[in-house]
Order: sequence, then C-alpha cells, then structure tokens
Amino acid sequence: MSPGCVVHGLAAGTLDKAGFKQFHAAYRNAFPDVRITVDQTVSDGDMVAVRWSGTGTHKGDGLGFPATNKPAHFGGMTFVRIQNGKLVEGWNVFDQLGMLTQLGVVQLS
Repeated sequence: MSPGCVVHGLAAGTLDKAGFKQFHAAYRNAFPDVRITVDQTVSDGDMVAVRWSGTGTHKGDGLGFPATNKPAHFGGMTFVRIQNGKLVEGWNVFDQLGMLTQLGVVQLS
C-alpha cells in the first residue's frame, strides 16, 4: 500500500493505510483461520478487479460482538488502482449481511 492509500467500502467513509490495518486486524481477530480465494481477476491499465470468496470460523470479538464459533462463507469484489507496484486506491463490496446471518447475529424474517 502506498503511504497515501485510500480504501472505500470497508467502513463508514474511507480508510487510510493505518485505518485499513486496524480493519484487517479486527477481521483476523474475528476469523483467525480465514482463507481467501481469488476466484477471478481482470485488469485494464492501472486497475485490477478481483472476485473473491472466503471462509472462516468466528472465534474472536474483533467485529464488536462475542465469538459465535460458527463457520461462515462470504464473497465479494474488489477494484484496486496500482501505481509503481503499490495500491493507491481500493473499492470493496462484500456480503457482510450474509456473513452476519450465518453467524446468527442478524435474523432475517
């Protein structure tokens, strides 16, 4: 990540490099066994699009609620802009609602 990197879609507003590290640490705490698979990539100039899927067991409180010890499967897409081999801006969309439903934190009726 470049020092001035901007990340969209992981929190309210945007995250800088330090904010992304905090987000990443919280998710690694919540899912210490997380496995992310890159399902597809497409690139065009300095832009790269990634479709990904992930699995993990919710074993920590990094998301702000107690561990459920339940497995979750989730997926998403990320677009990143690269300059000089470093990420300078990223956009993220992933199925947080589906993940929270699998963990039993959100009940859909």
